[in-house]
Amino acid sequence: MAGWTVFLKVDGWKSGFRSVQKLLDFLQYRKSASEQSKAAFCFVLCALCRFVGKSPDELVGLPREEVEKLVQDFCDKLLERSRKKGASVRYSNTALSCLKTFFMVNGFNRENGNELRLNKYHQPPRVRNRKEYIPTLEEAHRMGERADSSRNRAIVRSLYSTGLRNSALRSLSYGDIHSEIESGAEILLLKVYPEMNSRVAGACKGNTPYHCFLPKQATIDVKAILDERKECTGKIDPIEPLFPSNYNRIPRINRVLKPLTSRQLVLIVKNSAKNAGIKEWKLVTPHSLRKVFERVLRSPLSDGSNLDPKDQEYFMGHVLPGSQDAYYDKTKIEEMRQKYAKLVFEPGPSTQEWTMQILEKIAHAQGVDVEKLLSHRKDELGRPLSLKEREEAILSAMKSPMRSGGEVEQRVVNESEAETLLSRGWRITQASLPSGRVVVEKPTTPNHITEEPEDKLEKRVQKIVNGETILTENKQESPVQVELEKPGQYSLISYLPSHQTKNEVSQESKHKAQPDKQGYAISPKQESGAARQTQLASYLMSQEPQIRKIDVNQEIPSKAKPPISDTNRLKLKSKKMST
Repeated sequence: MAGWTVFLKVDGWKSGFRSVQKLLDFLQYRKSASEQSKAAFCFVLCALCRFVGKSPDELVGLPREEVEKLVQDFCDKLLERSRKKGASVRYSNTALSCLKTFFMVNGFNRENGNELRLNKYHQPPRVRNRKEYIPTLEEAHRMGERADSSRNRAIVRSLYSTGLRNSALRSLSYGDIHSEIESGAEILLLKVYPEMNSRVAGACKGNTPYHCFLPKQATIDVKAILDERKECTGKIDPIEPLFPSNYNRIPRINRVLKPLTSRQLVLIVKNSAKNAGIKEWKLVTPHSLRKVFERVLRSPLSDGSNLDPKDQEYFMGHVLPGSQDAYYDKTKIEEMRQKYAKLVFEPGPSTQEWTMQILEKIAHAQGVDVEKLLSHRKDELGRPLSLKEREEAILSAMKSPMRSGGEVEQRVVNESEAETLLSRGWRITQASLPSGRVVVEKPTTPNHITEEPEDKLEKRVQKIVNGETILTENKQESPVQVELEKPGQYSLISYLPSHQTKNEVSQESKHKAQPDKQGYAISPKQESGAARQTQLASYLMSQEPQIRKIDVNQEIPSKAKPPISDTNRLKLKSKKMST
């Protein structure tokens, strides 16, 4: 029993002092009737009475000026003691507020013109006296793995995967999850409701009901400890705590009915942090693991998206601001269970992040400057990109024919040449030059070889079939030609009549063509490019009919030209009509 209950003669919501009874009635009927709030108010009032050596009823009978001096001096003493631990003054301000409320309900209020004039203390931002260490998700996961027992393992994993407060976790009973266990659910529904305050004070903070879920791994751990208890006791009563106390001074038959104390839960968490190798293990508390859960809510989900901020606040047990709470739909349990299933509680990158890393490597191999692309997209949106937006930006760049440098090859040609180039993948960018010619362009990529016109061929390939050298068509998409792009290693493609033999080829080219695995003979450079191209062009014009009638063991089909797109056809048509 707390010391203030005896000093203030408090039993439940009743007190032997008239002034204290007014305070209890105010907290019970005007506020949330929180047991923790009652304890906080009564503890501070008890400390003031002992500081001045007077009872509560004697204090409310003093003049206002004297009460103001006593309360201010008492809070100043609290501030001096608090500053020895740190710069935070929250406790002093809290005590000041509690005492002001006590005197307000006992006549020292604005309506009577007798309100206490007390000065609050300045609270520096982001300052706290009690040091705290918030583990990373990997450290929290390690804490669960290295817990002392199966019960403690289930407790630690439940804390950082549900975000339940200290008192809320201790107040859970077997009856709260019995129906979920019997249904075989992998993700258990955990409801927090005001009636839990009767088991543990402050279990449902502010009497605000909400619910969260227990993920798969924590569900497995909880089921394991329940199976162990069933083996020992035969059955589990619904009123039994989900995590009972193991205090050995309590008879074993009564131990399963005793919930954990706040102190016991703190020790379980600290010992788990110590076993996990966390240097600051003394600073890890159950509330620290609640903050780990809050970080998980803000992190990307398994599909790369993010949880709605309203869902984040609800899963934390917070009241949404303004009218948002009234319009928030909290009745779709299964829909919320599906959202919860996407939370990532396993340390390391998620599946979506691994996919993104692979995608970035592929894009980089194709010449896409991923960092520059994502930075430009981030500047356009004015905010960080989500995983889904990063994926869309990279895929769009990979599908685009443009290279990371944005290089485009352009030509100015006449209409007849334009029709030929359009069939090869070029496109018209301007069809209204004063000279009557048109501008065509074709984007380039590192792995794309722009098709050259027939009068500028720069390669020679010979295919040897049964000792005969035959002509093969120069296809830009041929894998052999891509391999021939290595500078200084191979030379022009030889187009020779079918009746020439391998020896005749050797005499004319002054070399011996060596066939590769696919039957192609590749010759080193021997003649100047201009002379060779002139001979090649004249020969092609005379021998093309004969070449297409060659009969070989493996037919080499000619590739038909792709049709001109409707867009380019319309551009040409409009150009002809204008001329």
